Amino acid sequence: MRVCKWCGRPLEEEPSNVSVQMKQHGAEEGAEPRAGKSFLAQYWASPVQAVRRAMERPKLGLVGVLVLARVLALVLLAWRGVELASQALEKSLGVLQPLATLLGERLEVTVHGNGTGSILWGGILALASLLVFPILLFVWSRLIRGHAKGSGVFLAHWINGMVPTVLLLLAATASFFSAPVTLVCLALACISAVVFGVVTAQAVCPGVKSGAFWLWYLLSVAVTAAVSAGLLAVGLLDVLGGILLTVNGESMTVRAFLEQLQATVAEGGGLSGLLSTVIRQMISQFFGQLFS
Repeated sequence: MRVCKWCGRPLEEEPSNVSVQMKQHGAEEGAEPRAGKSFLAQYWASPVQAVRRAMERPKLGLVGVLVLARVLALVLLAWRGVELASQALEKSLGVLQPLATLLGERLEVTVHGNGTGSILWGGILALASLLVFPILLFVWSRLIRGHAKGSGVFLAHWINGMVPTVLLLLAATASFFSAPVTLVCLALACISAVVFGVVTAQAVCPGVKSGAFWLWYLLSVAVTAAVSAGLLAVGLLDVLGGILLTVNGESMTVRAFLEQLQATVAEGGGLSGLLSTVIRQMISQFFGQLFS
């Protein structure tokens, strides 16, 4: 069954009526074909109509660039975040060196980061942002007996991700010189993803404006946010725990280092026992220097 490229409604099969119906539906939607204009100009004039045309005649080059840019932005953000965490960790571990000296131990720590883990989890987050919402939207379009194809739903979501993707790229760039600017760009990217998600939903399910439609849209946004937050939490723990350290010439991860430190504290009678040992060592060194 043929559908209108403007609104998605089914058309009569008679060839003589197809073009007439197309023009009528286009006029009702407030859009007419704009020959010779670029896709960005069409998108600026009417995002919903531009996306519907792109669903009918895919802009594969533009879609490819947007998908790669989204993956690059999130991978770069993850890598930069782990780099900053590694620098902070190295400074924090430096505080333990005087403590180790008081206990008569040697502690030399070098932090190497976790580039592989940050790239992996950045890519996973990018895939989640590209796939979860359009899958839920496609399910809804099938429930209401819509005519949108699965590939068209994904294309609509990826094309409407232009603004969020640009903001993510700006956040990744800002992460090298300004944390506040990075946070602002990330917040704007999240807000714009919700706003432009409405355009995607309207393009995929034209003419549907019921309360159930908007309820499903909000549910889809909530599920997408929950999945992304869950992946972020799991990935953060995994990446930070996998940061590689060199402790007294021996390589180990942060996870292994913390487990070893916990075991050491437990052997020393817990935290109170460790503090007692530190105090005794401090008193011993004080009187040793006093009477030397």
